[in-house]
Amino acid sequence: MLDSGGDVADQRSASFTDFSFARVEPVEGADCQVYWQTAEGGLEGLSYRSPDSGDFRIRAVFLDDGGSRRSVLEDEDLTRFPEATPAP
Repeated sequence: MLDSGGDVADQRSASFTDFSFARVEPVEGADCQVYWQTAEGGLEGLSYRSPDSGDFRIRAVFLDDGGSRRSVLEDEDLTRFPEATPAP
């Protein structure tokens, strides 16, 4: 979890056997890294950082930089703060 200053305040392991449909939001940590923070559900407030948090995918319908419609952020997109947040 990130505290209000963007520092990692707590860490714990979590594993999933299926997809999570929870909404996530990009958050810039105090270390200038991009964290994907769960915005709802039982794991609300937990933050994930690629590649340290293992394999994960962010799915949403959005337009990429080239104007094409996509539904999955590419691995390299997980480590940079998006110019526009993907649609929830």
